[in-house]
Amino acid sequence: MYTEFSEVGPMTSEVEAMCREAKLSYYNVESYLKYLSGQVLTLVEATTTDPEQRKATKDIVKKLFSDSMLSVYDDVVSRGVETFSPSEETSK
Repeated sequence: MYTEFSEVGPMTSEVEAMCREAKLSYYNVESYLKYLSGQVLTLVEATTTDPEQRKATKDIVKKLFSDSMLSVYDDVVSRGVETFSPSEETSK
């Protein structure tokens, strides 16, 4: 079963432990959010015919994903969870 974003909420110690066990880093989450953002923007582009409405919708989607990435980053930094740069991530 999939969890709605609204049900996820802030990172709990249980989620943090799962992330550590899965070796999930901010870089992994950021990469996935960027990928998902691109998929949603492509869908908006393909399904919205009015150029003005398309731009407005895409701007909202970009803002939502950007805010999500900042929120995850702030949470990671505030908890002192280890983060990896892309070069460190690929060398492990």
